[in-house]
Amino acid sequence: MRTVGAGRRGVPTGLLIHYILHKLAFKPAYGYELLSDIERNTQGLWRPSPGSLYPLFKRMLDKGLIDVKEVKVGRRRRRLYTITPKGLTFLKDAKAHILNASHRLAVSRGLLLGILDVEDLPKFVAEGSKLYLNLLHAVIEGSWGKLSKESLRTILEEYERDLIDEVSWVRQRIQQLKEKEEVRSLA
Repeated sequence: MRTVGAGRRGVPTGLLIHYILHKLAFKPAYGYELLSDIERNTQGLWRPSPGSLYPLFKRMLDKGLIDVKEVKVGRRRRRLYTITPKGLTFLKDAKAHILNASHRLAVSRGLLLGILDVEDLPKFVAEGSKLYLNLLHAVIEGSWGKLSKESLRTILEEYERDLIDEVSWVRQRIQQLKEKEEVRSLA
């Protein structure tokens, strides 16, 4: 099943647009550089084909999010992509939207759980918790050389408190299951 608005491998097109704009906000780039960067940042799990990326560039050009100019490199002509002021505004708005994702997820939690069948829950919880932890680790690792020691310490201490609270909650639930089993065995 394909995700609506997703690339061939399930990477949402919108995420790819935002990622490209983010990269171009730092410096102009050629399409090949962006393809390689995406492959590197997905740990080699995905590299969009030029056939999927270049139509995306065209859409971004049509919307005024990026500009392109032909540059002669040696004997070849290459396209150098840059972000526009409209693209910067679009990216800023997208980042605000991403930072508000936890609120949107909390609001839609009941609907999301309503879609899942009971037999789907173990897999959903196992994969979801791994995904969440991997995402947080990647954020922390990716910030390692960019943030001050104080900021990193604050992030890690908050993360540690959250993990301790989570382990405490899990242990309480396990204890409740044990007590329930003991009551059943006495009956």
